[in-house]
Amino acid sequence: MKISRILHAGYVFDAGGTQILFDPIFENPFSRNCHAFPDVRFDLAQIRQLAPDAIFISHFHDDHCSFDSLDLLPRATPVYLYCLFDELFVMLRALGFTNVTPLVIDEPVQVGAFEIIARRALDDQVDSMFQIRAEGLNVLNVVDAWMDPHTLDQLRAFAPWDMVLWPFQTMREVDVIAPSRAQRPGTAAPAQPGAPFPVPLPDDWPEQLQALAPRYVVPSSCQFVQEPWSWYNHAMFPITYRQFAQEVAAWLPAAQVVRIDPSVAFELSAQALAPAAPLPWVLPVGEQDVDFAYDPVLTLAPPATAAIAQRFLALTADQAALVLDFCQRGLPDKYHDMELPDDSYFAQPRWWQLTVYDHLGTGRRFCYRVHGDRIALAHAETAQIEAGPSGAAQAERDRSEADRLEADRIEANRIEANRIKADRIEANRIEANRIVADRIKADRLEADHLEADHLEADRLQAAAIETGSLPPGRAPQPSGWTTEIPAAKLYAGLALGESLTSMYVRIAGAPEDADIADDPLIRCLFNDAFGAYQAAQLRRLTAGASSDS
Repeated sequence: MKISRILHAGYVFDAGGTQILFDPIFENPFSRNCHAFPDVRFDLAQIRQLAPDAIFISHFHDDHCSFDSLDLLPRATPVYLYCLFDELFVMLRALGFTNVTPLVIDEPVQVGAFEIIARRALDDQVDSMFQIRAEGLNVLNVVDAWMDPHTLDQLRAFAPWDMVLWPFQTMREVDVIAPSRAQRPGTAAPAQPGAPFPVPLPDDWPEQLQALAPRYVVPSSCQFVQEPWSWYNHAMFPITYRQFAQEVAAWLPAAQVVRIDPSVAFELSAQALAPAAPLPWVLPVGEQDVDFAYDPVLTLAPPATAAIAQRFLALTADQAALVLDFCQRGLPDKYHDMELPDDSYFAQPRWWQLTVYDHLGTGRRFCYRVHGDRIALAHAETAQIEAGPSGAAQAERDRSEADRLEADRIEANRIEANRIKADRIEANRIEANRIVADRIKADRLEADHLEADHLEADRLQAAAIETGSLPPGRAPQPSGWTTEIPAAKLYAGLALGESLTSMYVRIAGAPEDADIADDPLIRCLFNDAFGAYQAAQLRRLTAGASSDS
């Protein structure tokens, strides 16, 4: 059996004259902002000449199922996909594939010399794993899933495995989205200079790998970094190839850890693993023996979102209009249509501030009043900040107008009353509690002064917002929940289906016990947004095909 690495979770398996592609990606960067690590380029002309016997796709995420890559392959190729949503099968057929079949957990699929069995992952609403059998050999491709305990019991019966492709990286998405929530490895304390290295590997990995007892372990998936300038490259990828190899060697003394870089191939037999001819259409670029370099201290002082936004190109007028319309109308409309969990931070009346930075690093702030499933734009800054009393007077007029327009929904009249009576509120918190939110039960606020403090800080922050665009460095630091994003990335999320991990969303002020996924922007972009990336690709590819004809 010949096993060749394409990139990331992409592999080519050859045996007995049969060739199968798994999660093929022929792009760099892929998923819009995943840059191959180590670096490669692809000979697309050679790829268009491929004639695989089947394509197997483990799940719908865009780094595993990309229409730009699939578009290079013959449309008669059978495609086997694990996905619970019919929409993706419809889109694959619209791309032109004529033989698209859903995979069923634990049901074998025979393709020539291969038997492929989709196995249940821990998150079986999304992921799957592959058991690959041919020529008396047994390979487990875990893809980038987490192991389900019941599945481990199933797979234990096949031990010892000939090879396991194991997802070795544990990405720290929350640490880069909400740096103030970053944790020092192995503790519950915030990250500090001098934090211990390396990061411990997950506690259940030794037991799982020992149960599988593989002859060979391949550190798999996660063959990418962000842009060369991105601070994410040192804050999101905590595990190195070196650490993984050392720890697996300690757990499995009889096993061999084998790194397979893009284009590299091996011949696996019952006796040995031998180097084989590399894939000719995957072309390594530069140094290939690279490794991750993790430094969680960066989460203490990450680059400002305004500075990051200046790395991206300016939006066109139409693109900027789409972003503005989303912030003013699309986001509230989408939010109203979603159901908020009862235990959400936003189940109680809150202020939420969204700041969108353009290519010059200039921010536009939108202040929303949120309560449960309701959200209203209370204030949006649209003009340059003025100095002196005239600017303050304009800000006062804007606030008064916003309060009057939104009074029927967000009780902005009470907020205005609080602003007028600020001196008395500051001296008498019980009175402030009654004025700020009569929707919130007074007995709960009396019993929970911390919550009252937070609401008061929100009120003061909302009253302090001035009308105008925010030049870099001029924005005050609010104490409530705030979200920042580059305008270019917000547009990419809306129109191109870009994934959250590459959008440079920055959340601050969220309480430690709040779920970051409750952020209104994240919910409106990604809740019920299945297949947005593939849908955007399909529109572009089919439009291009129409224009060519």
